Amino acid sequence: MVKPVVVEKAMLKERPELLWNGFMQFLAEAETMELNDVQMAAQLPWIYDAEVMNGGHLQYFENQYKTLQKKLNILVMATIDALKIIGAKKQAEILKQASERYFSLTRQHPVSVEVSCKDELEGEFEDLDTVFYDCEPDISHYLEEYLKKHTADFITLV
Repeated sequence: MVKPVVVEKAMLKERPELLWNGFMQFLAEAETMELNDVQMAAQLPWIYDAEVMNGGHLQYFENQYKTLQKKLNILVMATIDALKIIGAKKQAEILKQASERYFSLTRQHPVSVEVSCKDELEGEFEDLDTVFYDCEPDISHYLEEYLKKHTADFITLV
């Protein structure tokens, strides 16, 4: 199990952002398979959000494929469940639709950045990317609320 990030209580009065920063540090540094269920329910949506915000759903699927290959479907289903746990039901539905589209085709995975960019420009997921970008509240909002309920799983206040 991954140890929570240590944050000094005294510092929070002056710098309340340290709680969020510690949470982000935890999510970025933790190995997914070492997390408990509460922690994983935050990390999977965080990864999904970061990938889609950076390059759309195609980037999310392709980057996760590089790591998991045949187990990608399991990860996507776990991410959909995690999105629901944190309250991001709209985003869970968008990922469900995107995954159905992604898995409906036999894919040749890009061998280079140039090929990946070309694929992205074809706009296969443009409609779902746009709906995702326009979602209110966004995943960060849900993660903030989730952190309030589960601070001790991510942060040790000393």
